[in-house]
Amino acid sequence: MNVIEIFHSIQGESTLAGIPTTFVRFARCNLRCVWCDTPYSFGAGTPMSHGDIMAEIKKAGLQHICLTGGEPLLQTDLPEFCTKLLAEGYVVSVETGGHMDISILPDGVKRICDIKTPGAFGRPSTIEESQLFGNTEFHEENINHFSVADEVKFVVASLDELPWIQAVMDSYSLAERVGAIHISPVHGVVDLEALARFLVDEQLPARLHLQMHKFVFGDTATGV
Repeated sequence: MNVIEIFHSIQGESTLAGIPTTFVRFARCNLRCVWCDTPYSFGAGTPMSHGDIMAEIKKAGLQHICLTGGEPLLQTDLPEFCTKLLAEGYVVSVETGGHMDISILPDGVKRICDIKTPGAFGRPSTIEESQLFGNTEFHEENINHFSVADEVKFVVASLDELPWIQAVMDSYSLAERVGAIHISPVHGVVDLEALARFLVDEQLPARLHLQMHKFVFGDTATGV
């Protein structure tokens, strides 16, 4: 497996926010979101065996493990590695960009899946039902694999993206499929009060999701 970094911090995202966690950040991503905050993960990384990664994980003694990237699903043996972590009693979450098949992950893994807005790629949004994902890279079949153990995240760079997000949530009854939906503004870019007011006024079944680690450690690139 190709690894960019392994570090120990608090989880800053999802319903697990605030929990001490060991992060394994895998190399490479086949998306180029305009607001990406981890472009350093696009490199080749360092080859590591399952045993080497497990040894680094055990050093911190933390129960929660987050496998992230880059795009972790590009590691073809990720499902096997997840199975090993689960067998060791770890609580395992995988953060994925949503453009690859999440069904390959074993039961017991919390899948935190992005649904990229068209704006993530500098493309216009359309809320015509037949074309909702026409300007995105989302693997639409993932919706059929969602369960209440999973979570979905929409990253927002502009309030103009909110009608598209609302249309996706309504068209696919998303709140009934997953355990939590997060609306996550790009740090320091979006008017938080306006975003919160939209969720309230529209009675959106979602959570305002702020990246806790950036408020704690600042907008530092690596190791948080």
